[in-house]
Amino acid sequence: LYQLDRPRPEAATKIVGGEKSFDFTMFHKDIWERARKRSEGMLADQKGGALCYRESLPRPECKVAACAQVKIRRVQVNTEDKIMRCYQAMAAGGGTDCHGFLLGASLGRFMTLAKEKSDAVDSKDGGDLGWIARGKVEPRLDVVAFATPRGGCSPPFRVKPACFQLVFVEDRR
Repeated sequence: LYQLDRPRPEAATKIVGGEKSFDFTMFHKDIWERARKRSEGMLADQKGGALCYRESLPRPECKVAACAQVKIRRVQVNTEDKIMRCYQAMAAGGGTDCHGFLLGASLGRFMTLAKEKSDAVDSKDGGDLGWIARGKVEPRLDVVAFATPRGGCSPPFRVKPACFQLVFVEDRR
């Protein structure tokens, strides 16, 4: 039972457009708090902001000029966990765009990583695939190779089941 002689709490109000109106934010505070905690948890689960592209393919933040050939190197492994560790090793101390492309990546670091971690037959050469033209390699590798800027390393992506890669573009022509 509500007692009439007890003082009522004052309703929260705010001024909007010069007029006094009821402030409904207190009704949503618990919802906002749950959403904030959920988003913090999602960010923590992203392993430092790294993302492996499984179905879609990465696209760089800025448009890369079209070219006929690219000189690429790759790291190829059979699990997502391995490729994420390789990507994090490449990303140490480098800058990325919002889609995970490492800009100004270290060629020496990439070659060492390819020799030590890659499962591909070209790993002994530092993952060197040489100059490739459009349409001459696997379609998913082709799209990522031609989208990666010169001197950049792609984010990890899946080429086919149990085949994950990083691509480093040495040059474009």
